[in-house]
Amino acid sequence: MPTGIYMRKPLSLYKVDKISGCWNYTGKLQKNGYGEHRYYYQRITGKQIPNGMTLDHLCRNKICVNPEHLEVVTLAENKRRASKLSYGIVENVKRMYSRGIKQCEIGKIFRIHQCHVSRIINNLRWN
Repeated sequence: MPTGIYMRKPLSLYKVDKISGCWNYTGKLQKNGYGEHRYYYQRITGKQIPNGMTLDHLCRNKICVNPEHLEVVTLAENKRRASKLSYGIVENVKRMYSRGIKQCEIGKIFRIHQCHVSRIINNLRWN
């Protein structure tokens, strides 16, 4: 578990998006546009992020700090996942949802998190 000054940061700087389930960070963003996702992940889960690993935003929302939307992966895997959604996949997600297929099932088919499916069908930023 993190210690020292790291432990004193507040955990209340986010607003829950009821559609996606994202915890959108409301504090000052980092230069790269991310919120404090590493801090929230470690603080809430009690798990350290191993050296050489990074956190993948399963929801593809850079400011999300919800630990359930974060997964520890290699940098190569994170980059691979970030580039896998094409226009065709997005259109297929929308088509499947309009035919009554549940979001969680669509997510399993395309290997993306349900909250990402939600963002696609609600025409929010998906990539």
